Amino acid sequence: MTLTLQEIRDHSPCQSGWKKLTKAVGNDMTTKLSIGDVVISNGLTDALWCLRCLDPRKRVAAIMPTVKRASVYTDDQRVHDCINDIEKWLAGDNSITLFAVEEATRAAQAAEQAAKSAAWAAAQAAARAARTARTAARAAEAAEEAARAAAWSARRAAEAAARAEEAAEQAARSAAWAARTAADAEAQEAERELQKSDLLKMFPPMILKGE
Repeated sequence: MTLTLQEIRDHSPCQSGWKKLTKAVGNDMTTKLSIGDVVISNGLTDALWCLRCLDPRKRVAAIMPTVKRASVYTDDQRVHDCINDIEKWLAGDNSITLFAVEEATRAAQAAEQAAKSAAWAAAQAAARAARTARTAARAAEAAEEAARAAAWSARRAAEAAARAEEAAEQAARSAAWAARTAADAEAQEAERELQKSDLLKMFPPMILKGE
């Protein structure tokens, strides 16, 4: 599946992306290239943008590997039914209505929003835990100072130690959340690499060579 620079130009690409592409493949508007060439010259984001230049079936087929990988994380049968319908449509079955596809898409978007909300709530909880840890640490310092001043502050020191222990537990939870966040970032980067590989396999470069 090829496209021309003129076809890309007709869809009003951003100035920076257009300059990068034409620097790599030249300025002849009749030049034929593939999405794979865009992956190599501009990267994944611009390559995905250029999918709009393709016919609907090619455009959907290009993102199906990503959809399938994501679908393993949901038990929502509507999503899996949607994927089955899309695959039939991609195979040429024009009797398939895309209404179910739209419904599943909305369900997936709602699930994604819920996940983002949960992540935000977790981040807020982690921030509160961090503030609690700082407060407990200050209390522990004050208790230690009081212990040096008077014997009766021993009880307060013990209480402060208990608060410090609780704060340490909260800090550990915060650290675990941070680790999960880092893991999520790594997973996202790995997925982007898989998406680039998907596009290069489906649309082998015609002009440029990969690294």
